[in-house]
Amino acid sequence: MPEGVLLLGASDLIASSMESLKLVQFRDIFYFHNSGGVQCRDQTACLPAVTMQEKPEVVLKHPPLVVESKQKTDIGTLHGLLHDGRWHEALAFIDAAVKQQGKTASLLQHQAKVMANLGDLIMAKALCDESLGIDPLNTHTYFLRAMVLTELDDHEGAESSLRKTIFLEPQFVEAHFQLGLLLIRREKSIAGIKSLNNALKLARDAPPEGELHHASGMTFKRFVEILEHEIEMYAVDTQVKPDGQ
Repeated sequence: MPEGVLLLGASDLIASSMESLKLVQFRDIFYFHNSGGVQCRDQTACLPAVTMQEKPEVVLKHPPLVVESKQKTDIGTLHGLLHDGRWHEALAFIDAAVKQQGKTASLLQHQAKVMANLGDLIMAKALCDESLGIDPLNTHTYFLRAMVLTELDDHEGAESSLRKTIFLEPQFVEAHFQLGLLLIRREKSIAGIKSLNNALKLARDAPPEGELHHASGMTFKRFVEILEHEIEMYAVDTQVKPDGQ
């Protein structure tokens, strides 16, 4: 610059070895004035700032917090209560969660399961419907709704919910199984045994030690044994071949 004035941006770096540079303030402006010409003892000081100094490490005043997902923790706690059949504790937990975060499809589904196990089937059905109003594609809610409707002797509604479950998730083993039982109960034996065979095929393809979603502790290996017995039994009673023909 003319007269030895160097104008810099706020983040530009200056080598401390250039002793001829003097910091000058003029009103609200700060600048360096080179009183000794452009010579400098250390030639590296004349290099661009980006080559004479490594990129400075950014040190945060407060390190980032590692926050565990509260929602995941809560869901895990709730699943534990449901798994152990602690229905009243689960219901209290759900009520508190609804007050904190509002109604969600998941909470309503779990509440429906609790109410069904406590014997309030009408409330359980209403909660399933409310949950599906929020998440109309949730297969587990449709399945739960079907089980509730079966207990209420609404077999047509139960069949409709099970078929929706299978349409949305064709690999849903328990839905095929329950649909088979329901169809046999409704005197649709051939279709019922076909559904049981569908469930059997899916169960055989599943990991033997894996567990069914809606039957805690029931492995697919054990479920295959039960299904084989059920199919043979119903085939004899209904005079339909075990393969559903």
